[in-house]
Amino acid sequence: MRDIIRASCSRNVNGKGVGQMNSMEIGKRLRGLRHSKGCDIATVCGAVGISTSALSMYECGLRIPRDEIKIKLASFYGVTVDFLFFSSDCSRNVSKAGAS
Repeated sequence: MRDIIRASCSRNVNGKGVGQMNSMEIGKRLRGLRHSKGCDIATVCGAVGISTSALSMYECGLRIPRDEIKIKLASFYGVTVDFLFFSSDCSRNVSKAGAS
């Protein structure tokens, strides 16, 4: 599971993630997705299995979620981990394997 996240973010010579967004950008993206989905904080937290204070800190840019939570949030919102946490040109929607 962690390999999926690490593969998404290559490192440059300075050790900074190439294409990695800062915590404020990530927070804005998380909050925007929650609002566009019409969910309150408690709904997202219940579905993902995190506390309301944790999600609030993610949305305010005070913390970055662990890899396992990144995957759960992306799944809940129906987007890729790359879209949520990295400034990439990846598709916003998760491709549906086997969908016709």
